[in-house]
Amino acid sequence: MAQRTDDQILSLAPLEVQFGTKQYPIPLLRINDSRNWRSQFIEATMMVSDEMKKDAGGIDSFMKGLGFVLVQFPEKVMELVRAYAPGLDWKTIEQEATDEQLAKAFSEIIEIAFPFQGALRKMTAMGAVAATSRQ
Repeated sequence: MAQRTDDQILSLAPLEVQFGTKQYPIPLLRINDSRNWRSQFIEATMMVSDEMKKDAGGIDSFMKGLGFVLVQFPEKVMELVRAYAPGLDWKTIEQEATDEQLAKAFSEIIEIAFPFQGALRKMTAMGAVAATSRQ
């Protein structure tokens, strides 16, 4: 995804994604709704992580884990994209879009939903500098 401009950020310009051959605007969630969506994301991520950590002691366990990743994880991604953009025509999207388009839309939603990564890096760096200067 291209970096959003200040104009896009300040004007609350929707995220533009493509499913099938059609462009869809995804309105940005406001703070409270975004917080709730991030909680859903964390819950889904933990579920996937827990499933991956299950006993890998035999071929049956391995195949179940692989099946989960290949089948259930894409379904979780779909659920999360639908939760972020419930107003889209999902019946049409599911018939016309590709998994690759869904994955791209999900990645772009993640960028919007977790905008604090840059600020966190700066705070961490400032904390390291402050700790060094105190020594």
